[in-house]
Amino acid sequence: MGEVWLNYPSLTAYWLDNETNQDGYRSYLTNVFDFPLMYAIDRAFNEEDGWDRGTLALYEILAQDFLYSNPMNLVVFTDNHDGDRFYTKMKEDIRKFKLGMTFVMTIRGIPQIYYGGEILMTGREHDGHGYIREDFPGGWPGDKVNVFEQVGLEPEQLDAFNFTRRLLNWRKNNKAVQSGEFTQYIPENGVYVYFRHTDDEAVMVLLNNTEEESKVDLSRFAENLKGYTAGRSVLSRTMFEKLDYITVPAKSPMIVELMK
Repeated sequence: MGEVWLNYPSLTAYWLDNETNQDGYRSYLTNVFDFPLMYAIDRAFNEEDGWDRGTLALYEILAQDFLYSNPMNLVVFTDNHDGDRFYTKMKEDIRKFKLGMTFVMTIRGIPQIYYGGEILMTGREHDGHGYIREDFPGGWPGDKVNVFEQVGLEPEQLDAFNFTRRLLNWRKNNKAVQSGEFTQYIPENGVYVYFRHTDDEAVMVLLNNTEEESKVDLSRFAENLKGYTAGRSVLSRTMFEKLDYITVPAKSPMIVELMK
């Protein structure tokens, strides 16, 4: 496992185990942290989509996956013990938190959650590393907040905790998201759509990065929808009997399990 704190896939790729470096160097690191994607996540949900802004930042970084020997071996994350916590970076907006968490849990690679992210712990690096490495609440007699028993959490914290738990429990039973191929489409009208798919199953992810609900025409994704006739939302359990249009609420993610 390697921590390659660089902002460019071309530089990160050099350190992920490969036999194609022109100077002959081989690191033998089977996994490295995807810092370029972390920086793109920081921008994506805090910006309106534009030429290279918003979710276009995610699209552009992932379009460079061809540089890696195996992008599935990258560790995908939103924050760590040396920087601002994710909820702080998202300006303490739970909608942005859910977009980011959905992205990390459905994109290619190995997802990592920094402890406390699931309950919206905050902290800025420049205030001192003690603030971004505070103890996880609970586990000792007399603790007013005990996450292990879900005692003392604020409503938004409980919402984030349950959202993350639902995502993780779903992910551990879905082969397409764990190990399937990744196909993305350039974001359009503030909505970023990508697919994770195997020969037997497929998942469509829609991230609405705008402040208005969006009715998405699915005909643009015919290549990946071929053979599928219906779908079901992982988060709301809503059924889609036809795959023609899907309406995604403002500043929200939607994960659709496709059905034949």
